[in-house]
Amino acid sequence: MTRTRVSKLPIDRQRNEWQKPDASRAKGSQEKNAQRKAQRAERDQQVKEGRQQYAANKQDIRSDRKKAAEEDEGYCYFQGAFFIYDDSADQYVVVEPPAGTSVTYLPPGYEEVTIAGTQYMKLGGTYYRPYYEGDEITYVVSEV
Repeated sequence: MTRTRVSKLPIDRQRNEWQKPDASRAKGSQEKNAQRKAQRAERDQQVKEGRQQYAANKQDIRSDRKKAAEEDEGYCYFQGAFFIYDDSADQYVVVEPPAGTSVTYLPPGYEEVTIAGTQYMKLGGTYYRPYYEGDEITYVVSEV
């Protein structure tokens, strides 16, 4: 049994002849390939720059976290109250939170107040200002 080799050149079915590839098609294909290569190179450059920026930001974040850990006084937050551990009493005691402390939620019972055109949430004697961190809302203790 003999095998016949089939060419991949297109056939003009009306003339039943083989056609040579069109030079303009090949040129268009080369242009598309060059364009794709340029886009790929641009995307690779953006990724490289993004990684460099991420590395720099990561270092900044680490130093900020280290500073926060050194300054942390051990505050705990639960249901709108701040606690700190009192070594002399060997227990947690309720304390007023320092300005700038942020929490991710407020329990039911807060009231919305507007002071000098600024919206605050008041819970007990503490005023919170809402802020967005990305898509999440956080509440920051504010001095009024």
